[in-house]
Amino acid sequence: MTDQGWLANSRAASDSRGWRCYTQLVLLGYDWWVHRISNQYFWRCPFPRLVEPYDRLGGKRHLEIGVGTGLPLLRSVKLPAMRQVALLDANPRCLATTARRLRRQAGIEAAMHVH
Repeated sequence: MTDQGWLANSRAASDSRGWRCYTQLVLLGYDWWVHRISNQYFWRCPFPRLVEPYDRLGGKRHLEIGVGTGLPLLRSVKLPAMRQVALLDANPRCLATTARRLRRQAGIEAAMHVH
């Protein structure tokens, strides 16, 4: 199989499953399940540990890849200093949810990019 064939097959697979499960209904419970239950108990990664890199490395420009609901970004102490935020995700629902939360909670208009 050529490299192009592998790439075409991986794109087809990622477009046909995975991210599509993140419906509006699923996103309503996402923060509770992922950040309070799954990360804490299954991965043993408490939520403050997820926010720490944002606090340490955040700057005026930020690119968020695989946005989920944007909760770690929204909890960062550096968020008020961010002037340009770009969001990148395969799921337009996740992008819209995160962009809406950034606009409501921080007054930030984020650029959204679907890939």
